[in-house]
Amino acid sequence: MRNRNTDATILRPLSRTAKKTDVFPGVPCRHDQGHGLAVVVRSLAALLALGSVLLGLSVSWQGRSEAITSPLLFGRYDAAHLEALATDGNVAAFVRSTGDTRALVIRSLDGPEERVLTVTPGRIDVVTLSGDLVAWQERDCDQCPARVQVRRWTDGQEVLLARTNDERTPVLWQRWLAWVSRNGHDRVYGADLSGTQRTVDVALVGDSASAIRAIALHEGRLFWLESSPDGPWRISAQPIASAADATTLLTGSGPAPAFRVVGDTLITITDVLTARNALGSGQPIELGRAQSPELVTADDRYLFWLDPSPAGQSEPALVAFDTQSGSRFIALPEAGAVDALAAGGGWLIWAERTAAGSMLWGAPLADLLPTARRSQPQGSDPRWRYVPETGHYLANGFRQFWERYGGVEIFGYPISEEFDEFDPQTGQFRTVQYFERARFVWAPAEAAALDGVVLDRLGAELAERLALTHTRAFRVPAAAPFSQVECRRFDATGHLLCGGFLAAWQRTGELVRQQSALTDEEAAVRFAGFPISEPIALADGTIVQYLERARLEYRKTADGSGIMERGRIGAELLRERGWLPEG
Repeated sequence: MRNRNTDATILRPLSRTAKKTDVFPGVPCRHDQGHGLAVVVRSLAALLALGSVLLGLSVSWQGRSEAITSPLLFGRYDAAHLEALATDGNVAAFVRSTGDTRALVIRSLDGPEERVLTVTPGRIDVVTLSGDLVAWQERDCDQCPARVQVRRWTDGQEVLLARTNDERTPVLWQRWLAWVSRNGHDRVYGADLSGTQRTVDVALVGDSASAIRAIALHEGRLFWLESSPDGPWRISAQPIASAADATTLLTGSGPAPAFRVVGDTLITITDVLTARNALGSGQPIELGRAQSPELVTADDRYLFWLDPSPAGQSEPALVAFDTQSGSRFIALPEAGAVDALAAGGGWLIWAERTAAGSMLWGAPLADLLPTARRSQPQGSDPRWRYVPETGHYLANGFRQFWERYGGVEIFGYPISEEFDEFDPQTGQFRTVQYFERARFVWAPAEAAALDGVVLDRLGAELAERLALTHTRAFRVPAAAPFSQVECRRFDATGHLLCGGFLAAWQRTGELVRQQSALTDEEAAVRFAGFPISEPIALADGTIVQYLERARLEYRKTADGSGIMERGRIGAELLRERGWLPEG
């Protein structure tokens, strides 16, 4: 997306422009490996040694503030490589590879405690967590038979041991474990781990002419990908705890993709990531490129992946996709050193490889969202503006639009950074930014755009979200009460604006008209829209009326007078989404 005046990207690229005299902001460390002063010295040395990698985390736009809320450094592991990460938000599990040995480590996210569950000279390929259980696949050598192990990480007690020959299992979901064993026909085994008796059942027997390449467990359903030697493949699902028939979700030919199940979304991974409804309905959405399937992770809502060349970025970055809202955003900029990651329990953890070894980092998902507050910048640039009231940036075309056409009075302060939302009408992503009272869309090609920006119909969207559109206030009135107050009926919707609500609508037109070639009427329609409801009296005495792009609110003040203002519908929508805290 281009700014119409400068042809510069409206998304601010992260830049390493810090001078040698700049002070690198401190990064909280929650690992005391070695104890005492030596830990402090090693931690400081690690921060300095990371140099350009960590600078990418601390530089936001060109003002050199933090790109995300400070990530947490959980540990520095010299002469070691970290892989097979997993987390549930309470602990992290990972494989620490050192020389000819591999250790499975459990690391608390709330303190410095670490516990080694097993050490092997062979391989540990997969690690997964659920509650106090950790499951993994282990083999003593590259050619040795593999075994699936499940233990309670709290006390190390063994829960289950089974043989397998597949490198992509096991998978664990709540009390259920599933894995693949290859002996003639491929079989998927399932085990209920909740009781003292570990019952193991054959959940699926594959076709003799095909192989089960990958499996997943989610919301009580078993998913698997089955492919034939001549190329056709299919992804299917069935309940893990019943004999219900399998459902085919997706078929194809050629190289079989990797896949993830995230909420109600099926993600296929080739050189690009594609999202589609897990029931096989709806249009597919192309999310971006993935550097490798191993660098794709998800919890029950968010998908994260390492994109080697995301739009607006000069280096690889961790990109996120919110399956509930269809939103895509940069979660971690300049992430070229990341070589393992995992999400779960409201956290994202990742390992970065350094010249000395590896470092384990993490951040709450709330700190990675576009709504997370950014720190005060140390510099300035004419292309952007930092808004300290909410801790967000305005840049290029969005900044010009906000400053020119009403600022705080009409739009409120920005409450997010720029990010992408999927538009089902066009089948494309569009760049948006949320404000307290509006949502800007960068769409210079649209006829409704003014200076490249379209204001979305947030009033109508919120009314739909709150299930208000079938209530009495949204019905078209039979007649206008012209005998009581000055009113105007709008033919486009059949609704009326009266008294102070009509005056507020007209004032919007007057404010915008002064800065544009629009008439008062055109400006009011473009920036507020037509009324879609009649006035609604709330329990606290406030009277509100919904318009297509706004909600007008009238409330009495302490001195007995009244005030009319626009409602914070942008904030309400983000709160409904779960991106802003309540209150």
